[in-house]
Amino acid sequence: ARKGFIRRMVAIIHTPTKSRQIRIYLSRMGNNNIFEKRNTYIPKQMKIVLFITATGKYTEFLPKLIQSADKYFMPQQEVVYIIFVSDIATPLPETKRGIEYIQVEHKPFPEASMWRSYFYSKYLSDHNHHEKFTHCFAIDADAYFASEVTSDICNNPLVCVAHGAYINRTDAAPFEKNANSSCFPYNPTTYVGGGFYGGQTFSFKLMCGLMFLYIQNDKFVGITPIWHDESAINKFVSKNEAIVKILPPTYHYCEHEPGKLNPYMHELWMEKQEYIMMRWAIEPPFTPKIVFVDKDKAGKGTNYYRN
Repeated sequence: ARKGFIRRMVAIIHTPTKSRQIRIYLSRMGNNNIFEKRNTYIPKQMKIVLFITATGKYTEFLPKLIQSADKYFMPQQEVVYIIFVSDIATPLPETKRGIEYIQVEHKPFPEASMWRSYFYSKYLSDHNHHEKFTHCFAIDADAYFASEVTSDICNNPLVCVAHGAYINRTDAAPFEKNANSSCFPYNPTTYVGGGFYGGQTFSFKLMCGLMFLYIQNDKFVGITPIWHDESAINKFVSKNEAIVKILPPTYHYCEHEPGKLNPYMHELWMEKQEYIMMRWAIEPPFTPKIVFVDKDKAGKGTNYYRN
């Protein structure tokens, strides 16, 4: 019966008009945790997809991101880049790995970010793509890998990243404050960034489906989550902490200027170094693994890319 429920939910998760039906299924589960205890054996050779949404002018960031991913994102594993673009004629970045463009409509901010989870879960559902990959990860287009990300992060059903600006500061973190929002979290313990997340394909697919459900429910009642899909991720993590491993803030480093440390963030990390060392067993200088570009200083301005 439980497996039947999972199949039914996956079949309707992409239809916003079915949200009431989904809520009924979830309520019957009692604790609302739809994730079964699954085999966590990780094969030596995996097939991993890295999802990127780069509609509109965000394609300008792709060459640097793909070049850095080739070098640092699980270089010993088979990785395929699935990139959602609005212009299918955009030149493909050079890479030795598999790469594919999927054409989607470019939506104005903040719709562009709020539809990403739908793109990812729908791609995995179409033509049984979810059976082709062992793991799936998603990263912002305006980011790049700065040091090696190993396959160790694949040992968990899901991973999310502690936001580098809110380490052990949940009181100051920008969680959704509207209790009527579907993205309103349940007693959150960590604020996670929305720029990188992923995990085993089954769990990732359902996570993305539920995130889109939260967002569509809010849209139906006229609510825009304060930080869009990042708010949905934080809601999901707050309800499923047992299966989500929180990666250290080195996976969420905000660039100050091209190639330079962000003095505010570096200072904050050093202030919290004892907490970081104790929680994640890493030591200073806390070398960044993923860097998010400051579009105003390293690019042509935030509004240029959003519009």
